Amino acid sequence: MIFKYEKHSLALLYFIYFCEYFVWGCTVTFASLFILGKIPLELRTSSLIWTLALFPVGGMIGAPLLGDLSDWIGRRKILLLSIVGSILCLIWAGISLYQGNYNSFILSEFFVGFFAGKLALIQASVAELQIGSKGRKFAFFSVLEGLPCVLGPFVGFYLYNREGIYFNPSFFGALFFTLAFFAALIYFHETYLPQDGSFSFKKYVSSFGHLFKLSWKEKVFPFFFMNLMGWYLVITFLSPFLLSHLQLQEGNIGIYNFYLGLAFTIGGVLGAKWIFSFWQPANVLRITLKILAIALFVLFATATPLTLWPLLSATGIAQALIYPAFMTLLSNQASPGNQGKLFGLVEMSNGICRFVSLGLILILPGSLALLFGAILVALCLFLFKKRLHT
Repeated sequence: MIFKYEKHSLALLYFIYFCEYFVWGCTVTFASLFILGKIPLELRTSSLIWTLALFPVGGMIGAPLLGDLSDWIGRRKILLLSIVGSILCLIWAGISLYQGNYNSFILSEFFVGFFAGKLALIQASVAELQIGSKGRKFAFFSVLEGLPCVLGPFVGFYLYNREGIYFNPSFFGALFFTLAFFAALIYFHETYLPQDGSFSFKKYVSSFGHLFKLSWKEKVFPFFFMNLMGWYLVITFLSPFLLSHLQLQEGNIGIYNFYLGLAFTIGGVLGAKWIFSFWQPANVLRITLKILAIALFVLFATATPLTLWPLLSATGIAQALIYPAFMTLLSNQASPGNQGKLFGLVEMSNGICRFVSLGLILILPGSLALLFGAILVALCLFLFKKRLHT
């Protein structure tokens, strides 16, 4: 019976995780087309940057707060509250877009990002479920992140070319999360019962600071952050790199971005199905970091339209395995009462890296940013291997 409950809870958590990335992927495409069609030319660049930037800023604040609150109060209560928050904010975003009030839409995306911080407690809950190994469960997150990169732009483009208030990704997202809310009421069972339900701001700051010190002391989190920053530089600057370095057309660039998302998805499938069943996370990292570093340096130095295919395959598959391997090591370091804080820190790092890479796009050429990304991954590999030998 417990096994059945855990299967239901795991499936529900995966569904919510997928919805977050899928709705965001659809919204980015939809909003980009909206900007190109209805925003004055001189405001298009700034409008797009604000749209892309405020979502991760909201996540930077929401993830550590919601993750830590779930450690104090329990996963189920915070999950239900955050789903309600997502529903209300997505309705706000949808109405704003339908009315053509883009300033209101941009502000709503901050709060959509804030409640997307529920990803932290979803990851903590998945780690706490006894069904399956952590590595395999975390690897499936790569599938749930990669598929929206493949499907989201197509759905967003389709919705934009339809008339009517109902053809809006934010409203579809609100519908998905409404279904998730009622499913969570029925099927999601508490994965962690806090020993002390009392909460204070002083306790929050103290416990979060303690976890950050622990993560830094164990030398895994700095490696994770270096790799993550390198990855976000790659996915943010790939299009500018292809435009300037290979003089490709924008339509062709979309194909390569689609292919990178597909490779990332395949990597997640490989990890969930086989790789993490046989290899330890440290061994996976040692191999995949080397593959990723080599692929990025070769991509920077000798990329041609023909060699892009194998290089992007290696890049996407390697990163899809690196991320769950780091998550497994970090989760194993944290105590049961700190899983929410840990993944709050992880999601906050995602927001920081996404925000910084978007800011750098205004000042760095694509080739230089790609080189920086390759250097960060290579440095991460060197330091991680050094730690394994100490």
